[in-house]
Amino acid sequence: MLISTGGAHFAQAFAEDHAFDGVVLVDEERAAYRAAALVRSARSTFSLGAVQAGTRAMAAGFRQGRTQGDPWQQGGVFVVHPGGVVRMAYVSAHAGDHPDEQDVLRAATGPHTG
Repeated sequence: MLISTGGAHFAQAFAEDHAFDGVVLVDEERAAYRAAALVRSARSTFSLGAVQAGTRAMAAGFRQGRTQGDPWQQGGVFVVHPGGVVRMAYVSAHAGDHPDEQDVLRAATGPHTG
């Protein structure tokens, strides 16, 4: 399951673009983001870390598309197994701050407890 700040049409486009067959929820009021204490500020969006991440992405061939959702809201990744067991909690400090994909996959596919 994914939670997005964008509208329902963005969630549908994301699922289609990434061949994601899970549930994508839309939280336009950002209640889940506040509950998880995720960073929201213009400073984090335009920080040195964000500029560095953007430069790395551009060097790798990625280009910034149209902003979807709240441009000041930073994200995070939370892997929660059945029974509410949190296997991973990653709070992005700035735009472009993402956890290692392998860490996310290990947390998601590891043994389920709880």
